[in-house]
Amino acid sequence: MVKAGYKQTEVGVIPEDWDVLTLNGIANIATGSTPPTHDRTLYGDEHLFVSPTDLGRVKNVTTSLKMLSSKGFRSSRRFPEGSTLFVCIGSTIGKTGLAKVELTSNQQINAVFPSNALVSEFTYQMLTYRAPTITLGASEQALPMINKSEFGKTKVSVPTINEQKAIAGALSDVDGLIAGLEALIAKKRSLKTATMQQLLTGKTRLPGFGEGVGMKQTELGEIPEDWEVFNFGDHFIIFAGGDVPKHSVSQIRSEKHPHPIFANAIQHEGIYGYTAEKRSEGDAVTITARGFLGHAEYRIAPFFPIVRLLVLEPCGGLDAKFSTYAINEGVEFTIESTGVPQLTAPQVKKYSLFGPKDKNEQVAIAETLADFDVLITALASKLSKTKALKQGMMQELLTGRTRLI
Repeated sequence: MVKAGYKQTEVGVIPEDWDVLTLNGIANIATGSTPPTHDRTLYGDEHLFVSPTDLGRVKNVTTSLKMLSSKGFRSSRRFPEGSTLFVCIGSTIGKTGLAKVELTSNQQINAVFPSNALVSEFTYQMLTYRAPTITLGASEQALPMINKSEFGKTKVSVPTINEQKAIAGALSDVDGLIAGLEALIAKKRSLKTATMQQLLTGKTRLPGFGEGVGMKQTELGEIPEDWEVFNFGDHFIIFAGGDVPKHSVSQIRSEKHPHPIFANAIQHEGIYGYTAEKRSEGDAVTITARGFLGHAEYRIAPFFPIVRLLVLEPCGGLDAKFSTYAINEGVEFTIESTGVPQLTAPQVKKYSLFGPKDKNEQVAIAETLADFDVLITALASKLSKTKALKQGMMQELLTGRTRLI
């Protein structure tokens, strides 16, 4: 039952005063092309030459990895400012962008030009929202593709210009929040990296540590005189993960299965599941030992390691959390085996890191860097929630379920 004021259409239920139109019926559509690469005079640094690699990271397209000269640009199909760019070929089919300057693209991209019937920002938001539906059939092909003709036949729901502006404005405001959060996260990550480079080398000392202390030369380079080189074999108990505890595994943490199972992986911090068993009491470091080598994680609580994940439990003068940062920043593991890259406990025992002799300074450095992690994680969570809010707003506003005017 369609509620009053709405109608059933090919694109779903929409307001009665909205139209269903095809893209090629309300706007010009063009496909890019690649100038002959053997003629280097066509390439330069004057005009954007957009490829799928340049789309998807941000909404507004203002840069491109490759550029054309004025000569190359004159011989290309130029897309006016305000065009919505849509990847129509390849594994990244469906990525979108909004041209903020006149530009051109390669043949993998279709451009929907501005028109009197469409507000440019609305076109971008609408095609971004509709992208999964538009590309649905293409994804079933060996090389996903939507040709210009089929793309132009895409049916879209179109409100009045004034309502388009209102919808575009609301969604653009959220895009601004998202862009601001992404920029802030990038800034905090850069600041953390710079802080790590200073604190983990002793070039900068935290208040209360190392006042007036000089530097000394070691096998790992120049370090403060009150720091030392710590050999892994002398300061860690090192062992490898084993098989999954088959009789005690759950995908949900509970009183029955309280301990995390960590695998040799990076995504989701390597979490595999939960178990009643444990092989480490925590306050330890784990290192990926197969495939992507040497990524360290600090494990604060008891856990069960599996699948070649290496565990380093401090038994000497090193703090586990400090060691995690020091390993990720300053230890480069070399591949000693043939075939699939891997590390073994005996190999890792040969490595060293440097740090303060005073464990209190190690802890202070680790806590300073952990504060960055807490802030970055909080910002990332806020970013995720804002993106989810944007998606919800698109579903409401671009279908007319919620009206702004």
